[in-house]
Amino acid sequence: MEQGDLIFLYHYLVMGIIAATAIVALGGILQIGIFKEVSDTYKKILVGALLVEIAGAFVGVYKTLPELDFKKAEKYKIEIKYVDLLNGYVEKMEGYQQSCFKTFKEPNRLASFFRCEEYVNTYNVLRSLAPQNGFKDSVSTWKQNISGEKKSCIEDYEKISGIFSECKSVLGKYYRYTLASNGVGKGEVYVSLNKDFYEGVVNYRFPREEQAVILELSGKIVGGEYLSFRFDQSASALEFKSNYIPRDSASFEVCLKRQKKGHYEGKILLSDFKCGVEDLDALKSIAQVSMREMI
Repeated sequence: MEQGDLIFLYHYLVMGIIAATAIVALGGILQIGIFKEVSDTYKKILVGALLVEIAGAFVGVYKTLPELDFKKAEKYKIEIKYVDLLNGYVEKMEGYQQSCFKTFKEPNRLASFFRCEEYVNTYNVLRSLAPQNGFKDSVSTWKQNISGEKKSCIEDYEKISGIFSECKSVLGKYYRYTLASNGVGKGEVYVSLNKDFYEGVVNYRFPREEQAVILELSGKIVGGEYLSFRFDQSASALEFKSNYIPRDSASFEVCLKRQKKGHYEGKILLSDFKCGVEDLDALKSIAQVSMREMI
């Protein structure tokens, strides 16, 4: 016989004993049928036994219930103040990223890229048609009639055609860093607290951006006065003059120290920093983080 079958029979046996005791006790009290002759002494014993059995069954059922899980909802305002993100940024780029910067120059690298991308798309369409009859001279004819900017774009494209598509991401990231550098991002944090663990979402607007993004949040209380949070950002896009810049998925961690009830100050972590253990004030970071509870 399986263990599950034994448990099933055990419950039926307990229910049967309680039912039998109840029938005899009530029959004696109400003097029904064969239970009329039950003495008062036995009636008291049976009623006592019935109460004990019911109490025991109640306790047994209660112990089998899952632990109650109470969550506390909290809401905070968050501000993230970024440092100068562009300091040394270009110098640390890889070789192919440097090529994108040398090809598309200021005052507006990103706008130059998007204009060039349109020319390149036309150029590639004509090249795909060239092998067909009637289109053999289309590429050379088009090149002879384009303006200086278009011609320069095609020449640059032919030099970096292998990495051209990567330039959108490289220049887009630089543009986002330009917006965030020395700026302040703001948002609202909506979390639930279960014991010492947090989970929730953040409605966040990066500095100088109009469209908010949703970040997922998870974390915990450390040592009673610190919050260790992880923010996860899904892939999205940033609009730029009717074009879209890809924003890759990313994650970052934050360590916050309680200043007073409902008010935390901290930093974005860039290394394996142990929140609540190491000195937060001595940590170098790209951004200061402030969180205040909304009443």
